Amino acid sequence: SKFSMLTPPFRGQHVWKKVPKLTDDKGMIEVNEYQQSTAYPNIFGVGVCVSIPAVDKTLVPTGAPKTGYMIESQGTAAVKNIRTMIDYAEKHKGDDSADASSVELRNIPLLTGLCITDFGSDGAIFLTQPQYPPRRTDITISGKIATLAKIAFEKYFIHKIETGDTDPYYEKYMLHLIGVDRVTSKKQS
Repeated sequence: SKFSMLTPPFRGQHVWKKVPKLTDDKGMIEVNEYQQSTAYPNIFGVGVCVSIPAVDKTLVPTGAPKTGYMIESQGTAAVKNIRTMIDYAEKHKGDDSADASSVELRNIPLLTGLCITDFGSDGAIFLTQPQYPPRRTDITISGKIATLAKIAFEKYFIHKIETGDTDPYYEKYMLHLIGVDRVTSKKQS
């Protein structure tokens, strides 16, 4: 097709590959459902640096898409899990038998896809829960309303950065009202 585009495969940083068992063959950090390294319990990874298996096998190998909101979810889960490890270490300070890396973690990112795209004079808003199949929710709204939403979001985002309130309670609350949360907590066994 005259509209084909090929890009080189996305690879992790070469320095990560030098750490035994930290990455997959592409140099992406392998993490468990808590965003914790599968080889090193004190290392956590979020975002484009982590290994997420491809959704489908295709003729041309592709990776799973990683969107901003999904990465926020990963970051939130990682921070909560790191906090759990720190709290455990502080509670058991002086106890040589206590190992913070073996504490039970509970926070798992929900990996929701929430995105506003702009196509110039048109656009789309999509919400997928979870981002990867099988999905419970898959909603797409397209048209000029998406372009207006993108402009409004950009202004809102800049406001959040300028005021330093990057994670306002009202944003989490409004998203929760429509069923969009970043993290779920696994019940203790």
